[in-house]
Amino acid sequence: PPEDLPTAKVFRGTGVAVLNTTLLDGRENVQVHFKSSPFGTQSHGYNANNAFLLHLRGERALIMSGRRDIHGSPHHTQWMWETKSDNAILVNGEGQIPHTPAAQGRITHFHTSERLDVVAGEAGESYSHLDRWARRILFFKPGVILIHDVLDAPEPSTFQWLLHAQHAFDLRQDSVGLETPTGTVDVDFLAPAGLALSQKNEFDTPPHDWATFTLDEWHLTAATQSPEKTLHFITMLRIDGAEATATLAEEDGGRLLTLALGDATARVRLHPDRFEITLGDFSRAWEDEMTDTE
Repeated sequence: PPEDLPTAKVFRGTGVAVLNTTLLDGRENVQVHFKSSPFGTQSHGYNANNAFLLHLRGERALIMSGRRDIHGSPHHTQWMWETKSDNAILVNGEGQIPHTPAAQGRITHFHTSERLDVVAGEAGESYSHLDRWARRILFFKPGVILIHDVLDAPEPSTFQWLLHAQHAFDLRQDSVGLETPTGTVDVDFLAPAGLALSQKNEFDTPPHDWATFTLDEWHLTAATQSPEKTLHFITMLRIDGAEATATLAEEDGGRLLTLALGDATARVRLHPDRFEITLGDFSRAWEDEMTDTE
């Protein structure tokens, strides 16, 4: 049994990180996949940079959507190759440059420990109409995932934050719920305020009608209402009703998030150029220009 291995691993050459709660029993594991790749979005690695996936106990919960009916089909090239099929972000309804090594991403930070995993990526170069997209994922194991997205556009733009699943989302005022056969996910949109939440279970370009399968997948959009050049999304995912209460306060050009977990309190400082986490005896800051080798 891999009892002496860390439960998270980063593969910088391909731009992939995998975060787990356990390597010993897949029936108990909560797993996050993250991609931000210097290979771009070519070949079989066509998923959007800075996109993530969530698996609960060996089954897909938040997914890459679509299924190839045949290589090069309209569904394959106009849906699966496009950012709108991933758990990622659109700018003015448009995604990253599809299916090309020119859509560059990179993993900038990584940390793993028994209680906390951190991964961050930069994917601004993947867009033709975006200067920066830093996504920071903080996994307070086993059940709370905090996602901080920092976006800078050359012109005022609207942004669409996307999720996909095999089951319908329960839309609320500033949150959504998702129930799957292997667990539940509550998604709390902490910032910005006033996001327009919507979902659909149709594909813009569906698989061909001669395909031998039927997809029942749901596509969630949390959209900003007014154009902004700079925007921060702060989003919290709670697995299986994990106990967590988040309080946001303004702080010196950034935000201080106090996260009351069941048995501890985390203080997370989120700034455009850095972020810092204090959890019990652990305290560490990450600067955006650094390349973490941990």
